Amino acid sequence: MRPAATVANGAQTVHPARQTEVRLGLRLRAARERQGLSLREVARRTGLSPSFLSQVERDQVTPSIASLKQLATALGERVGVLLADPAPEGLVLRRGDRPAWALARVHYEQLAPNDGRLMQPQLLRFEPGGDLGEHPVVHDGEEFGLVLSGRVECFVGEQSFVLEEGDSVYFDARLPHRTRNAAATTSVYLLVVTPATF
Repeated sequence: MRPAATVANGAQTVHPARQTEVRLGLRLRAARERQGLSLREVARRTGLSPSFLSQVERDQVTPSIASLKQLATALGERVGVLLADPAPEGLVLRRGDRPAWALARVHYEQLAPNDGRLMQPQLLRFEPGGDLGEHPVVHDGEEFGLVLSGRVECFVGEQSFVLEEGDSVYFDARLPHRTRNAAATTSVYLLVVTPATF
């Protein structure tokens, strides 16, 4: 375990979250095989083609967040488990110990341990053009988002909201929703989902 900060010459250095290279295809294949499922069965459960799933498992293509959520549901896994090693247990999660990953110009940091939690807080850094998916997603629960810097556009149901730094949104996640960076620079967004589904 790496310390959250070190002090050298009187200056404090904060270590970034630990981002590991994700072998998503390998993790998906292992989860599918643990369940004893064929590619055709996973395709049937998700509506995704067997050829697409084969390409994903061979790390030839990266699925969208929406497709990844479909796959995780079909495999009985949470998306975060497929993307990063679990966070250490305990009440405090140090910055340097946060599981982190990147998908489609969005960098994620998990802000709390996984198991048994009702809420799932994440810090998202959207690169310019970063988007959580072209198509809205729907799931049980609620979501809260707070723009820490930049500008984020949030689509909920038939409405869209451009949120500036300090603005927040709270909605029923059973409504179709998606989020994207609306700034020409990096935007930072605090996302809290309950129950923990990602």
